[in-house]
Amino acid sequence: MMFAGNGAEEKVEGERSKSDPDMALCIEERLRISIPSPQNPVVSPPMRGRSPPLLEHPGRRHLDAFHLIKVIGKGGFGTVYQVRHRPSQGVYAMKVVRKDRLQSESDKKQAVVERNVLALLAAEAEEDLPFIVRLHCAFQTSQRVYLVMDYASGGELFFHMKREQLMSEDVVRFYAGEIILALEFLHSNGILHRDLKPENVLLDPDGHVMLTDFGLAKENFFSGKAHSWCGTEDYMAPEVILKEGYDEAADWWSLGALLYDLLVGEPPFMGKKNDGRAKLHERICKAKFKLPQFLTHEAKSLLKGLMTKEPSKRLCTAKDVKRHRFFNNFSFRKLRNREIPPAIPIRSESRSMSPSDTTFFDSFVDHPISPNIPSPPELILDSQNNESAHFEGFSFIAPGIAERIFSHFETIRDKDASVSCHQTKQPQLY
Repeated sequence: MMFAGNGAEEKVEGERSKSDPDMALCIEERLRISIPSPQNPVVSPPMRGRSPPLLEHPGRRHLDAFHLIKVIGKGGFGTVYQVRHRPSQGVYAMKVVRKDRLQSESDKKQAVVERNVLALLAAEAEEDLPFIVRLHCAFQTSQRVYLVMDYASGGELFFHMKREQLMSEDVVRFYAGEIILALEFLHSNGILHRDLKPENVLLDPDGHVMLTDFGLAKENFFSGKAHSWCGTEDYMAPEVILKEGYDEAADWWSLGALLYDLLVGEPPFMGKKNDGRAKLHERICKAKFKLPQFLTHEAKSLLKGLMTKEPSKRLCTAKDVKRHRFFNNFSFRKLRNREIPPAIPIRSESRSMSPSDTTFFDSFVDHPISPNIPSPPELILDSQNNESAHFEGFSFIAPGIAERIFSHFETIRDKDASVSCHQTKQPQLY
C-alpha cells in the first residue's frame, strides 16, 4: 500500500556503509535549507503533473489548514488521507502515523528514514523530481507525525495491472523507462529503495510514474554492502533473502520482478496457494523462472539480465539497463522531459477528472471521513512539548515552498464559500 507502512520486516541491521567523505555528508548537513522570509519571497514555477507547491508561512502552520477529504490508504502504522490545503486549494496526500504504534526502534527508524529520504530528494531536485513523489512538508504533534506529499490521482500501478491483467511490451517499456530514471536518481544520491513493487509505483494525473514508500530505504549509501533483511518477498533479490549483503543490484532485481509481473500477470516465482515462505525463498534463490512464449526475445533477455542470481553478472546500473536492446529506438531524454505520452492516458479515461479524483483507487476510499469529531487545535511545529528524541528535527519544509502565502489564513478560510468542506468538522488527528 502506498504510504501507510506495509509490515515488511527489518530483522538484521547492518553497519552503515563507508562512504566518500565528499559525497556522504550527514543527512542533517544535506538538509539545511534556508526558508525565504515573508519580506523576500521567492516564486517558483509550478511543477508539471504534481500537486501545486504548498505555500504557507512556517511560523503559522496549522494542522487545521488541511481539510481531510477521504482515506486513500491504510497500513499497520497509520493512515493516508487525501487532503485539501485550505489557503491554496491544492490537493495533497497526508500520511499520518501514530507514534504509539511505532513500538520498536526499527519502526521508529522507518518513519524517520522516510522523512529523511524524501526531504533529501526534495532538496536535491528543487524544481522537478524524476518520477518520484515529492514531500512538501513534514511536522508532528505529541501523538503523531505527518508527511504531506503529492497526491497521485492516477492511483497505484497495481490497480491498473489488476484491471489490465496483462500489459503490452510497449506499455511496460514506458513504465520501465520512468522507473529506471527514478532508480538512477535515487542511487546517484546514495539511496536504495529496497521495496520496489507495483503497489509502490503511483501515477500522477497525466499517467506518469511517481515512485513512493521510502520507509525501508537505505540512505547515505555510496559503497559497501547493506545487510537489513527487508522488502516484499515476491520481489526480493536472492542476496537479500540469503542475508549475504547487497547493494544497488538488489533494486535492479526487484525491477525485473516488477516488470515480469506486469508482462506475465504474476510475480516470477509465484508458487501454489498453500506454499510457505521457505518454498518461495528456495525458488527465488535456486529455481529458474518461466518465460512465456508470447514474450519477445528482447523482453526475455531484459528479464534474464535483471534477474540473474549472481549480482556481479546482473544488469545492475542504469546505464547498462538503458542500453539494453529492449529499449532500442526509445529516447530516455524525451522520456525525462515528459515528451512521450503516458502509456495509460489517465485524463482521457475520466474527462471530468479533478485534482481530487479517486477513480483509480480501491473501493474503500469511497467512504467519507466522519464529520462528528471536533477539529484539532493549532499545531506548533517542533515545540519542546511535542517533540520526542526519536523525532527531533522531524519538521521540514521543501525548498521553494514557503513563498506566497504568509498570511490571510483565516481570511481565505472564512471567505471562500466555494468549498463547503471548510465548514465540516474534522477527525481527531492531533
